[in-house]
Amino acid sequence: MLPIIRRADALRTEFRSHLRLVEPSDADFIVKLRTDTNLNRHLSPSSVDIEAQKDWIVRYKEREQHGAEYYFVIVSDRIDLGLVRMYDFRTINGLRSFCWGSWIITTPRPPGLVTFSALLMYELGFDVMRFERAHFDVRKANTGVIAFHKRAGAHYEGEDSENLYFQYMPEDYVKFRLASATRISEHRVIR
Repeated sequence: MLPIIRRADALRTEFRSHLRLVEPSDADFIVKLRTDTNLNRHLSPSSVDIEAQKDWIVRYKEREQHGAEYYFVIVSDRIDLGLVRMYDFRTINGLRSFCWGSWIITTPRPPGLVTFSALLMYELGFDVMRFERAHFDVRKANTGVIAFHKRAGAHYEGEDSENLYFQYMPEDYVKFRLASATRISEHRVIR
């Protein structure tokens, strides 16, 4: 699936905002974001060891080459501003599904970048890779992200002691994309 991903509009660097695949040289940026106490409250703990992060990325790139999962840097105006992952590809109730998460974006950031980066994940999952649904979990304490996903049309599926579980369908993505068109239009412009 990697050749398909590489041709996606979401990764076209001529657009103001886009995704790019993580490289070992991003280790310092990743460590800074994932260890920032203002940003990491709802993420799994991460090491502060930059060399360990580089090694992890090298192993991750092997999984990327097999189309098993992807790790992206969120870029706007040529500045690295965030991270997001696409992983856990599986079949749920007969439908091919993907999960996305580990979503973290610095502040300050351009207006609409949060919405645009979410739409890029759905564009990759539904339009490019032809998944039939998405699934994801959000920590219960992460009320801002829960509210965002509900506004975007996510459907509650259940919960455990720590997380809420959601599903998202292609038609939800289409509605959300249309509803967000004016808010995100500035991100998909050629510089």
